[in-house]
Amino acid sequence: MTNEAKPKKGARAKKTVASGGRATQGTAKEAAEMRRKIFINAYLANGHNATQAAIEAGFSKSTAHVKGSQLMAEPEVKRALEVRMAELVKRYELTTDMVVRSLVQALRFDPRNLCDQDGKPIPVTKLDDDTAAALMSMETVQKGGDEAPVIIHKFRWESKAAAREQAMKHLGMFEKDNKQRTDPFADFLASMRSSLPVVRE
Repeated sequence: MTNEAKPKKGARAKKTVASGGRATQGTAKEAAEMRRKIFINAYLANGHNATQAAIEAGFSKSTAHVKGSQLMAEPEVKRALEVRMAELVKRYELTTDMVVRSLVQALRFDPRNLCDQDGKPIPVTKLDDDTAAALMSMETVQKGGDEAPVIIHKFRWESKAAAREQAMKHLGMFEKDNKQRTDPFADFLASMRSSLPVVRE
């Protein structure tokens, strides 16, 4: 017969974590910290979507929006995001001026600057900075035999339509345009509704 040690009076029993049991306070704190880290990484990776980042951190879809907002409001999360974003900007040397300049380069791109006066392609190393920045790719293809070869030069540059749309968003032109724009059909329906008699039950 073995004697079992009895806990001393007044002594607090230590919490343990059994298989399938509830986590202790320390473990819960570590889990919360891990969720914050996952949330921050997901938020930066998905284009700053707090709800989706909360889902990635393990929260249910029904509570992700609320949990995401709560995490974004935490001072610790705010500081971590500021530090991480500053590191990314420094690492890639990305500034607002650079983004705007790239849009301007795409909008002002002139394909005539790719060739000299005789129509021959200018070597990439001799292109001006704006033209080189807007140019996405260039390719030289030879067709026909060696006796009568046909040289084809293919150029691909940034879409002016896409650059124009991005520039308009940057300048807030869509918002201004939407405020001034009216829908004739919607206005017609509104006028019809106002002319109808009110039916009271």
